[in-house]
Amino acid sequence: MQLSFKVGDKAVYPAHGVGEVMGIEKREILGQKQDVYVLKILDNGMKIMIPTDKVDSVGLRGVISRKKVKDVYKVLKEK
Repeated sequence: MQLSFKVGDKAVYPAHGVGEVMGIEKREILGQKQDVYVLKILDNGMKIMIPTDKVDSVGLRGVISRKKVKDVYKVLKEK
């Protein structure tokens, strides 16, 4: 299931945390033009480029809501 992000969306990149989509650009990768998300990691300002067709394989996902966070903590506290 490939997600579609827009400029300004927040997304979680598992290896580095939450970032903001700063742009969607065309880049040449291994001789082929590809669309990439330009993600700026909020914690340290690092920029990451993720090919849009690799979103699933790298685990990029949207940020969950506050309610969902409460639900997760509730499940984690159960025995």
